[in-house]
Amino acid sequence: LCILSLGLSCSNADSDTQINEKNSSTTNNQAKGAPSIEDDIDQLFYNFVNSYEYLESKKLVLNFNNKFNVSISESDFTNAEEMISWIENNIDKTSFSSLNEAKLEWNSIVSLTEQKIVNHPQLFEFIKITDAKITKKYFEKWIVISPITFNDDCDRERKDCEGRVLSNYLTDCLQAGFYTGSARAMVMAYADLSFDRGMAACGSSYRS
Repeated sequence: LCILSLGLSCSNADSDTQINEKNSSTTNNQAKGAPSIEDDIDQLFYNFVNSYEYLESKKLVLNFNNKFNVSISESDFTNAEEMISWIENNIDKTSFSSLNEAKLEWNSIVSLTEQKIVNHPQLFEFIKITDAKITKKYFEKWIVISPITFNDDCDRERKDCEGRVLSNYLTDCLQAGFYTGSARAMVMAYADLSFDRGMAACGSSYRS
């Protein structure tokens, strides 16, 4: 309904607006005002989203995703190894100057992700052992950036889209918990890339 009746406002925005929308999806929480800290878990998330490793990782993830230059779906790749292979075979479609550059940037993201896990063990343990419905509420409060201002069909469809992306992300986070060390960091880093792409797609498809 949103795409059919409100197509001009939701799906036909110009490319500059789409780029701005993607950037806004990865802005840190301070841009929308810091959420209130109401319990110990809020404090864990506050410390996390204001840490150097989190903020720097967000920048690198955004930059990395932007270099693909084309829309990516699960039919292209579903994990880090397949992603690197895709880049190697499609380097001319991307903004990476070489496969080596892509690998270096990816390794930097994985390294920062490992720092996040090491420096915030209580948060990642909470994510691992807590019911997803509870975890999702904290992620919606501290992680999901959604500059929605109107309550129309586009907004509702966008929020539904973001909800699906977040649910998939939480599933990926739980799966990452079965790994340790650098392997866990790689799975989490790939989950971060997928989350960023998914949220940007929601913003581009359902516009207010």
